[in-house]
Amino acid sequence: MKRISLAITFLSFFILNSCQQSNPVVSSSTPSEKTGVSIHILMKDAPSDVASIAGILTRAGYDTLKNGFIILNDTATCEFNSIAPGTWHLQVCAYDVSNTETYEGATDVQVSPGIATPVSLVLDPATGSILVTVTWGTNSNKSNKSLIFDGTSGYVEMTNSPNLANIDSAMTLEAWIKPQNGNSRYYNYIISKGYSLPVYSMELLNSRLNPAFTLTGLTVDYTGASSYWSRLVLNNTIPDESWTHVAFAFNLETGINVYINGNLVYHTSATGSLTHSNDDLRIGVLLNETYQLYFKGLIDEVRIWNVARNATQIQDNMMKALTGTEPGLVGYWNFNDSFGSMSVADKSGNNNSGTLHGGVQFSSDTPF
Repeated sequence: MKRISLAITFLSFFILNSCQQSNPVVSSSTPSEKTGVSIHILMKDAPSDVASIAGILTRAGYDTLKNGFIILNDTATCEFNSIAPGTWHLQVCAYDVSNTETYEGATDVQVSPGIATPVSLVLDPATGSILVTVTWGTNSNKSNKSLIFDGTSGYVEMTNSPNLANIDSAMTLEAWIKPQNGNSRYYNYIISKGYSLPVYSMELLNSRLNPAFTLTGLTVDYTGASSYWSRLVLNNTIPDESWTHVAFAFNLETGINVYINGNLVYHTSATGSLTHSNDDLRIGVLLNETYQLYFKGLIDEVRIWNVARNATQIQDNMMKALTGTEPGLVGYWNFNDSFGSMSVADKSGNNNSGTLHGGVQFSSDTPF
């Protein structure tokens, strides 16, 4: 898949006879009415392999909207009716004759009735309509994606499976995260397995990395361990609005190791075996009878292993995609699924696909 950068325009369909705006705009007849979205792409410089284009609008709490572009002469046009004011996420995908996605672009736009809202993208004004100028990419590599979580309802759920549940003496959790407002959120759950108490999880506690786990026959050498559930609250602060790689590894022989950006930041000894749970695995939330603790921000490249990865292994692989066949890999979600999809594939080959719930969307913002 190839990247594109695009400029978009949100317009009520009955406005615009002649426009010389220098930015995309949003407009509506009255604040109480829903508006329409009109997207125009100038096609004169489009590659010859582009056969069709689709636009997708997503927003937490609303149905996903998808519509095809009508390509006529040098312009591709897509229209959506009755769009509620607020922030919408737009993805535009281009396909070849075999319906393979070859180009994509995405952006957020604030739809405000009666207010012109600029978007930081290129705009090419023209008489009678506004055309979108598209810069078509030349990189033939598949475009990476991440997931963005709204912090109130968005998460991904994987149905329990033996390879996720039956992890005993060793494991590693890895993920790239880009939190938002982390210091003001008491809990920001990255991943969790378990219901009343997670048998394994990683979260942020006021921006500090907090791995948690349940061990049978627990012996952990650090202050604050309970008799049935252990949590490591580190002093290292994870910054907002910046990609950070986090990893937690457990092994009966080497103990517990925690890594931030591939660097060992915490070690302690531990004995016992991880408790099993038949509950589903979730990314972006801890759900139980008492709490619904959601992650706010972006997550990418989630990996679960039934072996303890060391610093060298983590550093050598954190900045690149896995093949999915690495020894000990039991779950791998890189979120490079199609924009608008309601599921994410498990690239480890263990069929632990995940279902998207609530306010979670695909994003082109990735760590690599």
